[in-house]
Amino acid sequence: MTNLIEKCASFLSKSYTNFYKFILRKKNWNFLSILLSLRFKFLPRLKNFYFSIYVLEGKEKHGNRNLKVLFCGNKMSLLFFINKLFLEDPQKKFLGNFLYSKIDKTVAKFSTDVDLTIIKTDKFFLGHLHKKGFVIIPEWIPTILDISKPLGEIIKNFKGSVKRNIKKINKYNYSFEVTTDVEKFNYYFYKLRQEYFSKKVGEQAIPGSADYHDVRCMFNNGRLFLLKKDGKYIAGFLIIANEDKIRPHCMGIIDDLYTDKLVGSAIFYLFISWAKEQGFNKIPFGISRPFLEDGPLQFKKKWGTTIITKRRPSSIFAIKISNFENESIYDFLENNPFIYYEEKGPIGAIFRKREQSSDQLYHIYRKYDLPGFSRYITLQGKDIIKNFFSNYEGITDENTFTKLIDQYKISKEKIDPTYDIKKATQILDLKHISEKDVEQIIGNIVSKKREYIIQRGKKAHNPLMGLVMKELHGKAEGKMVSRLLETKINEILKKN
Repeated sequence: MTNLIEKCASFLSKSYTNFYKFILRKKNWNFLSILLSLRFKFLPRLKNFYFSIYVLEGKEKHGNRNLKVLFCGNKMSLLFFINKLFLEDPQKKFLGNFLYSKIDKTVAKFSTDVDLTIIKTDKFFLGHLHKKGFVIIPEWIPTILDISKPLGEIIKNFKGSVKRNIKKINKYNYSFEVTTDVEKFNYYFYKLRQEYFSKKVGEQAIPGSADYHDVRCMFNNGRLFLLKKDGKYIAGFLIIANEDKIRPHCMGIIDDLYTDKLVGSAIFYLFISWAKEQGFNKIPFGISRPFLEDGPLQFKKKWGTTIITKRRPSSIFAIKISNFENESIYDFLENNPFIYYEEKGPIGAIFRKREQSSDQLYHIYRKYDLPGFSRYITLQGKDIIKNFFSNYEGITDENTFTKLIDQYKISKEKIDPTYDIKKATQILDLKHISEKDVEQIIGNIVSKKREYIIQRGKKAHNPLMGLVMKELHGKAEGKMVSRLLETKINEILKKN
């Protein structure tokens, strides 16, 4: 049966390729658009019914301990998890290609010899995997930026680093151009897109984002937005409009500037300003991986984008832990908080091997808080994490949710693990205080510890920093506290 499906898949693939080449020769771009829509929207879902299986073994990325993983899925997802899980390229043992109908027997056969099982498949199998105790993670998380408000209000939601870069834009003589010129598209694709693509994305690319004809077809249905500096094109992306939305696709930056964050800030800010002037209300910022540390997700967060939570994922990752004795499992989870899917929508899961203080929890949620997304749980301690994964059967309502997850304690008060970060801040009375008040608190502590500072010198800074932060209960930024404390210590040392 498997051989027959392989032959059918090979035949369909060759037929599609030949037909695709025929359409290209005819330069029928409209028909090509329909063909590509079938290729990228429907064919990938069919491939989710049939996948390759590997056993991966190597050093876990953060704890440098051995980790063994059973992976079922496609090449793009395989490369993603190799990069996410391992310090260096692991040993790969190919076990064969299987239909999804064989998944239960296959996993049962091989999972006992590994620490972790990961399956990449279609949402069609979500319910089945839930019942089998797999935690479901969406393959992609869509994000969107609301630009219906005045530009000044939109900018207020940008993070500090973006705001600082925006202030620099006018100094560097940046400008932009919106065009449908084919020659300029060719320059963008070969000079901006290809180099950026190979260094930034490579083999983990979404299908259709690398091929000239695929990208050209998108261009024919949209326009090209180019960033210029001193008259030279240095970055660009395609833009495609749909009613009141306009979305950027296929970013490209000239080779020697692709790591320059200012260039990225410049093109997106100018694009947002232009889209606003054109009367658009929303900018879909594309998709990101569901891991809260993910670079693209953090980048989009800086621009004030929100996660689209109502859309059910079309493809998923299913994760199940089989060896809780391996410390590398906890290293992976602690360094890779993720968004997982439930009946009532997505939930952010944050893992810590040890119980956290209220100050630590506050800073964790500030770090991972995403606009428009307020459902989080924090699993503290190995026993709690083990209980969550080993007893997991899927959460279908709030009562089950509350029973399954042990509520954590903060400042002698229990907070429902599904909560809004603003609510937590109010309950904990964690409103920030002024720099003047912080300076006064530091002054009092430094006065009491004067002799200690004279004895230890500048080495007194770190121990005193702990005392100060404990006194402040997370009501001030650590960098500011450190600066003020250093100043006070230096004043005492100069007098003595």
